[in-house]
Amino acid sequence: MTLSLMSISYSRILITLIVVLWSNTGNTRVEIGLDGKTYTYASNPRLSDVLSPIANSKDWYWTGTAIYQLEDKSVYAAQTKVINSLAMLGQQNTTNKADYQLIIDKIKGFHLAKRIGMDVDFEQARFNPRYNPSFEQGKYLINLQTRPDKLFVTGAVKKDLELNYLNNTCFSEYLNDISKLEIASKDHVYVIQPNGNIQSIGIAYWNEECNLVMPGSQIYFPIEENILFDDVSTVNQSIAKLLSNRILSSEK
Repeated sequence: MTLSLMSISYSRILITLIVVLWSNTGNTRVEIGLDGKTYTYASNPRLSDVLSPIANSKDWYWTGTAIYQLEDKSVYAAQTKVINSLAMLGQQNTTNKADYQLIIDKIKGFHLAKRIGMDVDFEQARFNPRYNPSFEQGKYLINLQTRPDKLFVTGAVKKDLELNYLNNTCFSEYLNDISKLEIASKDHVYVIQPNGNIQSIGIAYWNEECNLVMPGSQIYFPIEENILFDDVSTVNQSIAKLLSNRILSSEK
């Protein structure tokens, strides 16, 4: 009889433990870093609900607002792949090996997180379901900023720069302030806009087109592409994409 009661008691404990574990697994937990604070939700909040407490506290530059999924580590795998590719290019081009190493060191210092590709705007989120998704379980960062007054230059340049943004100014006007490495392309740069979009613009001396860039853009000076190193183009595109997942220090 005693053994029977003990068996029943252990069975009840086991059932209770299973129920508790199942219950905890089923609970949604969403953590979102926003404007220097961390908010925790037991359900799946919508974007408008998350932004509501701070939406009108400042004149936010919604164009440059980004949402990052902090638990997605794929961006670090992409970073490692780019670094390995640059190291290989440096081995193939020993004359300029130091230039490749300089770019590698820059990329190692990038603050990265997986950016979710979507436009963020509080008013649109309030009135248009298309711009008001719900957050799945996980940890996120919503990077808010007021309108920036800088352009961020990196890549095949001697020193990364933060240039003062000038309204209605062609990008070619900035070139005199930038010292490029010997391996830098003379034809074009990649512009990573604050919304994460990437475009290529010409900078060759004969190019008279006036290209305007958005405040807060990153400017990546790519490595010169040639027929001897046919994978350079892929590396340049990969770095530009990596930069779209970069969290700039001034945005924190």
